[in-house]
Amino acid sequence: MPEIANNEELLSVGQLNNIAKELLEGHLANVSVVAEISNLSIPSSGHMYFTLKDDTGSVRCAFFKGKQFGLNFKPKDGDQCIVNAQVSLYVPRGDYQLIVNSIEPYGAGNLMAAYEKLKTKLHQEGLFNAEHKKEIPNRPRHIGIITSASTAAYQDIATCLQRRSPFAKVTLIPATVQGDKSPRELIQALASVEQFNQKDSEPIDVIILARGGGSIEDLWSFNNEDLAYAIYNFNVPIVSGVGHEIDFTIADFVADLRAPTPTAAAELVSQGMFEITEQLESMKNILAREIHAKIDAYKNAVRELSFKIKNPKDLIKSWAQMIDLAEIKLSNHIKSKLKDVGNMVVRYEQVILSQSPNTKLITLKNNISGNASMLNKAIKGYLKESSAQTLILKEKIEALNPLAILDRGFSVSFDENGKILKNTNGLTKGNLIKTRLAKGEIISNVHETK
Repeated sequence: MPEIANNEELLSVGQLNNIAKELLEGHLANVSVVAEISNLSIPSSGHMYFTLKDDTGSVRCAFFKGKQFGLNFKPKDGDQCIVNAQVSLYVPRGDYQLIVNSIEPYGAGNLMAAYEKLKTKLHQEGLFNAEHKKEIPNRPRHIGIITSASTAAYQDIATCLQRRSPFAKVTLIPATVQGDKSPRELIQALASVEQFNQKDSEPIDVIILARGGGSIEDLWSFNNEDLAYAIYNFNVPIVSGVGHEIDFTIADFVADLRAPTPTAAAELVSQGMFEITEQLESMKNILAREIHAKIDAYKNAVRELSFKIKNPKDLIKSWAQMIDLAEIKLSNHIKSKLKDVGNMVVRYEQVILSQSPNTKLITLKNNISGNASMLNKAIKGYLKESSAQTLILKEKIEALNPLAILDRGFSVSFDENGKILKNTNGLTKGNLIKTRLAKGEIISNVHETK
């Protein structure tokens, strides 16, 4: 670094600009400016470069792509906007500039213009068409709510669902519903539902996207273009309940069903289950009335019968007398039966004595002896006849036995497969043949056939 006589340090232009940059960024880290956009330029990088101007001056601005996610409209020259930024300095040129964090239209008029422009664009692309709307389940088993947990809207929805659909599972997917970060969090909430449904055995089958009432600035998160596409491409039916009945957002038009309020959204989702609950309650009341009527009728019948019932003491005396009479009758009957049995035993005893067992045994023994002699003769005759027939059959079999011929000097030849050879057909030189003699076998090779 060159030095001068008084030893003061000399600065380069770049060093001076860097010092100025640090001073600006350190003292003006967060400012909000209201002005008109001019000289807007968007190169292929996606960054935005423009000038903010009003009657008193102008300043250059840089709005980098990574900061543009929460942008709810497309800025253009002439737009009056509120720009939140950090004051900085572009060192190579020494230009004082703003590094933009966020942009929003200034005033309701600009917001409505941006709203109508986006609404027209999405309508032309078909995002609002009825044929793209998914059917809302009549009796959802798992209901998802995307809203802020701290809002009154969430409490109203939860209370309504608990009352009208107590058996449905309800899950809150929290997200901020106002501010620059809100659109990103709402989109992330939708993505988390898709991830949940891919893994859980009880997937969410309908979503309530909700926020309480407010100004157009308060509801501006639901007019975000990226959120609109996320809702359109979402694979679970969405019921929107944003703001009051007079409030309409882009999310309302893209959603599968629009409810005028968050509570109305909960009522629409739970309508099928509520109707069933009402029917069950009605049936319960009808059944209770019929049961009470039956009980009253039985009470009256019992009361009437009670007058016809005799005194229990009189009934006991009557039953005791009936038992005594039955006992006497049974005793006489038993005595009569015992007498009849005694007489029968005497008769049977006389019959048994008249037929001596010894006589019966002698008769049976004689019969058995005669029968045994006859059977012995018959068996001997049968065996003799069978022996003669067997001898005849043996002679016939021996006469027909082909091997008996071998005893007379003949032989039988077989080929390699054990088939009897009747001629030389099929035999060639070198084939093995087997010759059966009366005693033994000969195995030989064919030398020649004739």
